[in-house]
Amino acid sequence: MHIGIDETNQILTKIIGQGNPLGKDIYQALDSKIAKQSTIITDSKSAYKEVSNGLECELYQIPSGKHRLGDYNLGHMNQYHSELKSWFKRFKDVSTKHLEGYLMWFRFMKRLNYKLAFN
Repeated sequence: MHIGIDETNQILTKIIGQGNPLGKDIYQALDSKIAKQSTIITDSKSAYKEVSNGLECELYQIPSGKHRLGDYNLGHMNQYHSELKSWFKRFKDVSTKHLEGYLMWFRFMKRLNYKLAFN
């Protein structure tokens, strides 16, 4: 699964097989979703170098064991992952067949909360 969040809290969730996704799979999931010359902030996974080159974006990678790199950090992403894991605990089992639906449901709830908080 791949999750992306931009500076306006737009959220992209995409299931990319099981296990550790390859750069080409991540690229395929993000292609046409990220504008050229954008800045991408990621963890230290080496596949993101291939992805950023293909998307023609600037890449900042947070080193393993660190929380930030200058002004860049993965705080929003880590918070989203934490909330998603907590939310999934309420369900006994989530099959991969229905995982996309659960992710859309969670994303909808997050977006609704964001809109209500700022209205």
